[in-house]
Amino acid sequence: MDRAVMAKIRLIVSDFLLAFMWVSSGALNKLFVNRVLGWGHEPRGEIMKATLSIINMFFFAFLGKISKGGAYNPLTVLAGAISGDFSRFLFTVGARIPAQGVKKIGSVEYYLNLLVETQVRLEASFLFLLELISGDKGAALVFLVRS
Repeated sequence: MDRAVMAKIRLIVSDFLLAFMWVSSGALNKLFVNRVLGWGHEPRGEIMKATLSIINMFFFAFLGKISKGGAYNPLTVLAGAISGDFSRFLFTVGARIPAQGVKKIGSVEYYLNLLVETQVRLEASFLFLLELISGDKGAALVFLVRS
């Protein structure tokens, strides 16, 4: 295979993985502070969450560097695509951003299912009521069937 094609495939795969890792890291930070440490929304818990978020930013900057351009944020990828040529723009909009979006949606769905199964049934029913009150009965019905 051509080196340019391999580089593009590597970028798509790294975007896919970094998007999942980004969502996972946020959920795992909250689970760690709330459940493992048991600090919840106390001031020391909020300080710990902020500290872990800052460490996350540096860690993901490092991952972007070692993956040679992988990104977890579609806006940063889009900014580079707009300033490049048309083929780069099409590659970004047609492959990289959808890969990031699909993986983020999948990982959020995974963590919602994980949390709903363990402890957060009340939040799920609260979201159902909000969707029902907002008038989106189709979305509320889909949410009810899924949970």
